[in-house]
Amino acid sequence: MVIEAVSYQKEVRHVDVKKINLSRNSYVIDIYNPDLKELYLVSNLTKVFMSDLKTCLDTRGIPRVEKRDNYLIVVFRAIADGRTTPFGLIIGSNFILVIHTKQIKQITPLVKEVDVKLFKFGKEAILHKIFYDVIKDFEDSLEKLEDEIDVLDKNILKIPSQNLVNQLFTLKRTSVYYRKAIYRNRDVLVLLQNMETKFIKKKNDFGPLAIESMQIMDIEELLKDRLSNLLEVHLSNTSNKLNETMKSFTVIASLLLLPLLISGIYGMNFKFIPLAENYNGFYIIIGIMILSVFITYSFYKLRRWA
Repeated sequence: MVIEAVSYQKEVRHVDVKKINLSRNSYVIDIYNPDLKELYLVSNLTKVFMSDLKTCLDTRGIPRVEKRDNYLIVVFRAIADGRTTPFGLIIGSNFILVIHTKQIKQITPLVKEVDVKLFKFGKEAILHKIFYDVIKDFEDSLEKLEDEIDVLDKNILKIPSQNLVNQLFTLKRTSVYYRKAIYRNRDVLVLLQNMETKFIKKKNDFGPLAIESMQIMDIEELLKDRLSNLLEVHLSNTSNKLNETMKSFTVIASLLLLPLLISGIYGMNFKFIPLAENYNGFYIIIGIMILSVFITYSFYKLRRWA
């Protein structure tokens, strides 16, 4: 549970949250995994409704933009611990409130390692930095995903079947999570660019970010197709192996077909059976059986069936 604040209008510096005075300065406030007491504190300082603060903490939150009289709510998704997680940006006339339940590596340095030049450019520059870093992290994560797919592609015939299937479905699930988040984030950026609001003045910077998100979506689509193709190759390879196994069983069964037929005939209870009273009859029949196997096998080899 951490609340940190940076003032950036008159001077850029860390401040104690309890000493925030919105009538005299502008602030970026970062709230990480707050409890109810901390939410009440922030709500009293910024006049943001408790219900809106709690909405931003919903781990199932969908990226969106909501207007209020005194502030704007932006829910965006970032990557944390290999999964996507929402975080809230509540934008007022002289404050940006960042609220999240998980550590997000694009946000923590923003407040801890204050970039004085960035903060002096004001609220729009700070928002642009947050959105850009989140989008860039999605791009980097997709590159790592592509590297993992490359490894699977090169070793698809060497990896044990169960391990390969597990890895493919894990990567596919991750890809789906990324796609949903990138798609929704893009919609938020487009909406911010076209929205009439007094809380964000320079909105043109959001256009290139939306285009960047579209390009990342194209990369993700390509990776999704590659994963589908790898799964099809694996299933085809598995099917071929099964066909080879069934072919072997079929050949073995057909080689034994004539010997079994002969033994079946000589197992009938007839009074007179050829070679039944011959001293070498047993060995002759066994020889015929072996010869039938040899002839059948030679026929299969000639036709390249075995």
